[in-house]
Amino acid sequence: MNVTEKAIMSTTRILDDRQPPSGAREITQEEFFNTVGKLDVHPTPTGTWPYLSVWKHRCGRIAGWSKSSSDYSKKNLDEKHRPRSRYYVP
Repeated sequence: MNVTEKAIMSTTRILDDRQPPSGAREITQEEFFNTVGKLDVHPTPTGTWPYLSVWKHRCGRIAGWSKSSSDYSKKNLDEKHRPRSRYYVP
């Protein structure tokens, strides 16, 4: 890990509890991909299940976070009632 990556990780503090920073704003999946989908970013999963993916620009600047749902144990749920992922932007 280079110096820039260490600085980014220390300022965002996202790896310890797999939560986005306290200043992040939760948005819908549609809003997230309308915003982040137009950028040159790449998701990086962190930690263990449920993953928090950090969406970063090539320069290392964070564009957003997505957190997978932790409850997929109820396999018989239909699509309407299946747990959803959550999306955040700075």
